[in-house]
Amino acid sequence: MGNIITKLDLMNNLTEIVTEYAPKCRKSVLRNSHMNKMDNKNPSKQDVIEAILVDFVNYVGAFQGLDWGLYTKDLHKEDI
Repeated sequence: MGNIITKLDLMNNLTEIVTEYAPKCRKSVLRNSHMNKMDNKNPSKQDVIEAILVDFVNYVGAFQGLDWGLYTKDLHKEDI
């Protein structure tokens, strides 16, 4: 991921990352199940969506050399 100077740079970089991430998504979400509340036997649609979003944000962070550590519970801070 190169330097982000413009909005177009941001979108191009995210497109590159998601293109690489998409084929790995399922394995990545399952491997990182400790970071989401997804019930692997009977997940709700919302749990799956949130698990993928959180996993993708963490994947982008890893591209930047960061262990971002976002959890699905962080998406619901008002519930805590």
